[in-house]
Amino acid sequence: MPITIKPVPTMMTINSFKYLFLFTFLILIQFNFTYAQKTESRLRLSGEIEKDFTKKFNASLGYEHRFNQNISVFDKAILEPSVSYDIYKGVRVGAAYRFIVNQGRNSRAISHRGRTSAYVRYRYRHDDFVFKLRSQIQYGFDDITYIQLYYSNELVSRNSLKIEYRWFGTRITPFARYELFTHLNNPFGIINNQWKLRGGFNYQLTHKSRITAQYTYENEFNVPRPMNAHVFALGFRYSL
Repeated sequence: MPITIKPVPTMMTINSFKYLFLFTFLILIQFNFTYAQKTESRLRLSGEIEKDFTKKFNASLGYEHRFNQNISVFDKAILEPSVSYDIYKGVRVGAAYRFIVNQGRNSRAISHRGRTSAYVRYRYRHDDFVFKLRSQIQYGFDDITYIQLYYSNELVSRNSLKIEYRWFGTRITPFARYELFTHLNNPFGIINNQWKLRGGFNYQLTHKSRITAQYTYENEFNVPRPMNAHVFALGFRYSL
């Protein structure tokens, strides 16, 4: 009697199904909430220079130009220096300061704002996938033109999960990221008020430079006049 050997799923196949399920779950999150709110398209163009001073210490300087109201109006210009340090295998801490030139949505008045932030990130690699868990605390200054410090300056916790796929033999690295915003000093108590779902890819131009193209769906809730946004972004990074 002939013997039939049934193929046994490999660990790689099982893991692929697990990751596919996780990606699908993240995508479905964005459709889990329905709000009667406006939706607009936005565009972000950015450039960044970074340098590794040691194997563990890194510094960078980035600039970003933003457009909102269906990519028809200047929104913000952002200059952001930052530093990071690897304290342990897979664990990184960092801090940044963001200087913002902001144009009011209705008044078109220009104001200057600031934001400080600090984060801790854990990176784990399994096969061709890289997982990054990040927790960040940020504090924003409403208007630094007159050094105003009001209670309305938001203290926000941002927690995110990012998944990258190292596409073997190519220069392309696709990624997906989910991020949840928690307003810690809201007058009505601690509330979640925004989430973002992002997908895109990095393309390695040379050993020192790369471009990033991505799409982000932003959803606001538990805030006055909440808004959804389709954000398209293109960035360039160069390592010294």
